[in-house]
Amino acid sequence: MRQDTVVKSIKMSRKTRDFLVIKSKELGISQEKLINFAFNKITAEELATLRATKELICA
Repeated sequence: MRQDTVVKSIKMSRKTRDFLVIKSKELGISQEKLINFAFNKITAEELATLRATKELICA
């Protein structure tokens, strides 16, 4: 697993990480791809929330 993926994995909660490992085996997808996808999706959702909050505050 690449180092950037390992860092993303460490930032996730253990429960989330364990869930992704199980799902990667069930779906036949590499753990690295699934962790990267999940981390990027979570980050995008958090970013959208922050932007919306900023817009409300600045309005």
